[in-house]
Amino acid sequence: MSVGRRLLPVCDELSGVLTRFDGYCDRYAKSVQRVQAGQTRWVDAIDVDSCHVVWMQLHEDLLATLGLQRGHER
Repeated sequence: MSVGRRLLPVCDELSGVLTRFDGYCDRYAKSVQRVQAGQTRWVDAIDVDSCHVVWMQLHEDLLATLGLQRGHER
């Protein structure tokens, strides 16, 4: 199963609680479509809404929501 398909139920549940999580899955899916069409820079480019950019923004949003700082162990 792809990351995008596994991400969908997570995003659905998150956006059901906090609307700011809406859109992450759609953005990720659009990036994957571009990659599948041969535009491989959409995997990890930082100057477009690539898979990497979307994933990292979701990660940062989750950390902020939970009040955690990156690299700090609990």
